[in-house]
Amino acid sequence: KESEAQLGLQVAALEAAANGILITDRDGRITWANPAFSTMTGYTLPEIVGQTPKILKSSRQDAEFYRRLWNTILSGEVWRGEIVNRRKDGSLYAEEQTITPVTDAEGRVSHFVSIKQDVTQRKEAEGQLHRQLQYITAMNAVGLSIAGSLELRATLTIVLDEVITQLGGGAADVLLLNRDTQTLDFAAERGFRTQALRQTRLRLGEGYAGQAVVEGRIIQVDNLADSPGAFARAPFLPEEGFVAYYAAPLVSKGTSKGVLEVFFRQPHSSSSEWLGFLEGIAVQTAIAIDSATIFGELNRTSLELGVAYDATLEGWVRALDLRHKETEGHTLRVTELTVRLARTMGVEDRDLSHIRRGALLHDIGKIGVPDSILLKPGPLTEEEWEVMRRHPVHAHEFLSPIAFLRPALGIPYCHHEKWDGTGYPRGLHGENIPVAARIFAVADVWDALTSDREYRAAWSPAKALDHIRAHAEIHFDPKVVEAFVELMVPPAGFEPASPA
Repeated sequence: KESEAQLGLQVAALEAAANGILITDRDGRITWANPAFSTMTGYTLPEIVGQTPKILKSSRQDAEFYRRLWNTILSGEVWRGEIVNRRKDGSLYAEEQTITPVTDAEGRVSHFVSIKQDVTQRKEAEGQLHRQLQYITAMNAVGLSIAGSLELRATLTIVLDEVITQLGGGAADVLLLNRDTQTLDFAAERGFRTQALRQTRLRLGEGYAGQAVVEGRIIQVDNLADSPGAFARAPFLPEEGFVAYYAAPLVSKGTSKGVLEVFFRQPHSSSSEWLGFLEGIAVQTAIAIDSATIFGELNRTSLELGVAYDATLEGWVRALDLRHKETEGHTLRVTELTVRLARTMGVEDRDLSHIRRGALLHDIGKIGVPDSILLKPGPLTEEEWEVMRRHPVHAHEFLSPIAFLRPALGIPYCHHEKWDGTGYPRGLHGENIPVAARIFAVADVWDALTSDREYRAAWSPAKALDHIRAHAEIHFDPKVVEAFVELMVPPAGFEPASPA
């Protein structure tokens, strides 16, 4: 009876599990699944018993992938990985899956237990972050072209290359406003098969491009076949095979500079994010046109770009803090303290911006940590800690492809390294740890200790400072600790000014 009760409890636990659980025999035929599996896939238990997991198969993985997976579990090894499957209704979803072989008394594999977690939302968030990083890279490339060249055609070529690469268009061009004739004249193009638009000269208000300039808004045409007369200016345009079209006005400081046209040879649906980038690249293009004639405004433009980048990074940080349920303002406080400490230690001004960005992005790698671990209310298991300790590696993977963020990588990648070599992810020690990460580590711990947390009240500044002193040459660079103490402790005899 006791064993029956235990078995009943085990079955009840499997039935109540939040993750999908699937049991198959050695041949892969399904023998049991819990309700969470049905919720995830849309299949009921009677519909799948005797079937194989191939009913979930999508075209995202090839035959070689499944062959390797099958050979792994048949050999008795556990398989872990991510896979894209198909629900009963045909929709795709991403799942993290662990398949564990079960052996009989003779040690032969008799069954397989598969535990599945739907990570579709997380993958979508990662994809969105990746796209945003790509867009910022493109904006940075355009900004650098503005700062590095006064030759308009070279700048427009860079702009159009980025438009086609990042927006996925088949072709793009720029028409510039000629103020003397009040016409839009062809200036540059990329991706066209013919010279269909090179002789373009449109009056304001004429065609979609002229309409975009007059109305000051993006014009979107989902099917050019519905408007056969719209491009009468280009008799060879049908040879291009374009289906969809966008015209974005180029406006700088309230003055129209022309229009950016983007063409698609396949049907295209635009998200608000996509349209936002088109609008942003149009603004940058207008600035590029201005910079070709107004050299004195280059410094101001570059500054505005920097502010825009940092504002975007701060927006990501606030979103990440909300997801992580981090103490409000922690990231911005620790960033400002890190910059102050770096300046105290003599870091040059040109490097402070990289340190600031690195501090803002120090926990960006946690976007790759599953919510089940990141938001777990209780203590983590050792396996969960292994996943958590990979967040600096995720940060390196996210940020290293972004050229303008590479100088800021030291903090996101190395802020959990320790002076004595016991940190992670690489076990760096001493001065092998980037100096920015050594500076940040002290500021980060200070802010953590002096802030209220769910599990403890904030420490007093004196107690926190004693802790940091005690861990010099263990966790912290002793020189950084010395500079931090000087920064935080006023000199003897110092008295703040009395209020007026």
